[in-house]
Amino acid sequence: MTTWTIDTTRLPLPDHAAPLHLLLAVDEATGAITMAHLIDGSDDGAVARALTDAVDGRPAPCAIATDHSRTFGTDPNSALRTACNALGISIKPIRTLTPCSKAHAEQALSTVLRHLSPARTRAALDALLPRAVDAHHRRRRLGTA
Repeated sequence: MTTWTIDTTRLPLPDHAAPLHLLLAVDEATGAITMAHLIDGSDDGAVARALTDAVDGRPAPCAIATDHSRTFGTDPNSALRTACNALGISIKPIRTLTPCSKAHAEQALSTVLRHLSPARTRAALDALLPRAVDAHHRRRRLGTA
């Protein structure tokens, strides 16, 4: 099963005022990161679009893993909870991931965040997450992000 890991840290993109979240798909068997998305935390439809875009526009069979020390996704009225319910996706704390998956996800997140100095934000994101950045900007240009 694929597990989507959501990092609740705002990514400080200079041209985007809304909070952005990094969403990673992790193969629990190998710990490999198979997909990455940037999602607009203020857009109710962004989470659903990111999830449904994962596999040719169809919802990926997955569970959401969130940082259990934060409230993102735990409010029953949140956009994340609503989208996941609509797609039949479960939400579980990140601590319940297999150790291998959790370590890979945390390493990827820390690598991204470590490189996010204001001067290097765009270059770092473009280098580390080219497909996610491209998809996010494509949706912004089309008015769907």
